[in-house]
Amino acid sequence: MPIAPEGSMILLLDTTGVVPYEKALKLNETATLQAVINTQKKGGRELVKGIKSRFLSGNPINRRTGRLQRSIYTKTFWKQRGEQVDTEVGSTSPYFITHFEGRTIVPRHDQWLSVPVRGGLTGFGKKRFQSPLKVFHPGEFHFIPHGYKALLLHVPSQQITHMLVRSVTVPGRLRVILPKYIENFMKYRLIPKLTKIIQRGAEGKSVPKEGL
Repeated sequence: MPIAPEGSMILLLDTTGVVPYEKALKLNETATLQAVINTQKKGGRELVKGIKSRFLSGNPINRRTGRLQRSIYTKTFWKQRGEQVDTEVGSTSPYFITHFEGRTIVPRHDQWLSVPVRGGLTGFGKKRFQSPLKVFHPGEFHFIPHGYKALLLHVPSQQITHMLVRSVTVPGRLRVILPKYIENFMKYRLIPKLTKIIQRGAEGKSVPKEGL
């Protein structure tokens, strides 16, 4: 999977050898080609919607800030020389790679990473406090050693709000399930529509320019 220089990830919906694009191009039929392009655009948008709802929503850990969800995009373009209409789905956020590949995160400037726990989150999974390691008011939090970890007690509310750890390992939860989800989407949703459009064009039948 190609990774963009800025750290974003791109997933290409590969239809090479499956969808007979050359038929649409040989037909020199603008309506057929336009229908193919628009169908892939619609498919890309449907896929993005599915990824957001299935993998980046629900559990607060999947959508704590919403930035990762908002970073998912789709783009469709026609490679004239390669006689191919390509659709890519990607993310402009480097955190997508973290959730895809997995990664161990360590603090850059402090000794600890602060991980909000129930007392430090709202009912919507949002942080109740700014990072206590950066905005630490005397008397507001109490440091409690807890084995090789530590806890932070918010003194005014008497609630444990953060766990302090030396590192956090984020599992690559998307590495297996996301490619499989895309594969099934292509097989059962997108490719049948593209094949139908091109076949209708080859038979001289009308096709909707807006796609299927």
